[in-house]
Amino acid sequence: AIYTSDDSDIDLAELYLNLGKYGNAEKILNNLIERYKSRYGDESRHITRPVTLLASLKLIQGNYSEAEKLSRNAYNTNESIFGKRSSKVTPALTVLADIYSTIGDYDKAENAYGEVISIQKEQFGSEHVELGRLYGNLALVKFYNNDDYQSVEQLFLQAEKLIGKKLGSLSPAYAETLKNLAIINISNKKYNLATSYLNTAGKIWSDKIGRRNKVNSATV
Repeated sequence: AIYTSDDSDIDLAELYLNLGKYGNAEKILNNLIERYKSRYGDESRHITRPVTLLASLKLIQGNYSEAEKLSRNAYNTNESIFGKRSSKVTPALTVLADIYSTIGDYDKAENAYGEVISIQKEQFGSEHVELGRLYGNLALVKFYNNDDYQSVEQLFLQAEKLIGKKLGSLSPAYAETLKNLAIINISNKKYNLATSYLNTAGKIWSDKIGRRNKVNSATV
């Protein structure tokens, strides 16, 4: 595929979003969306990526109703074109899951994350690195929704195994998973195990970014 100026704009907008330069990202995304609407119409597959990124931006800004509307539109468009089991629907569905998790609608969040995980495994196999993050997100939602300890721990352990394998056991993402394992073990009064997880996570953060994450062994 030819890399176009539109592709460059989308990538630049995503970079600005990751860097926290939300005004720059929003301006580019709105311009892209209007350009795509004029060129392809309101329900083209081309429009779904910038719309999904804009939904992520609105989520970060706390505009949950607009974020849900945008991500739902992107999901519906891709579902109608590619089908509900296509990986094309998962970016928007993941944003919807993130929205539901953020606003405390945990049942909807569980369903959305579960659907994304099912599609990702079907399309890319059980070793895809993105599954690690999704397992962790689903585990947190189940934890907040007061699901049983064993099912939550199992998901976090799956996340730990996959992230460790794909990103390495010294990555910040791995440390974040250990922190979450510590939190659920604190809630289950398994303090020694929680302390072990936190100490390992703290060392990773200290080595990588020069400081410890705000949850550390002193919390126990």
